[in-house]
Amino acid sequence: MKIIKQIILICLLLGLLFGQGSTRTKGYLAVGFLDHKTGTSLVGLAKTLWQKDHHEIFIGGGTLIAAFTASLGWKYYFSNTPVRPYVVLAIHGISGMGGSFKAPFISVGLEKNIWKKLYINGGFNSTIRPHSEAGLDFVNLPTINLNYRY
Repeated sequence: MKIIKQIILICLLLGLLFGQGSTRTKGYLAVGFLDHKTGTSLVGLAKTLWQKDHHEIFIGGGTLIAAFTASLGWKYYFSNTPVRPYVVLAIHGISGMGGSFKAPFISVGLEKNIWKKLYINGGFNSTIRPHSEAGLDFVNLPTINLNYRY
């Protein structure tokens, strides 16, 4: 719980540093193999809480058949080209049949608008999974999904 409070504080500070951005929430629905916002999920929902220029702060949740992921994070777009590279830093709370844990998360990838509000994303996710007896485990997986923004 302490790390989630720290991430919330960091996100609030980023909002103050970057000044007034758009605070209109925007919805996001992703379907595919993993997601850059909700991590380990086949279906993910997210809301953009704040956005300005190339920065975005979001909150979301996603589900894998036997697991649920809650996320809070920051997304940065490197450019406004038709194929947009990005990086995501987030904290994930993951609950499943094997227990629950909180994990730092990073994702890098590319996104392309393919039709009106429909996008395709592809990239690479890395979740840092803490183990009480074995230290840290890095779970690295590719990702590809379609997402609809509303």
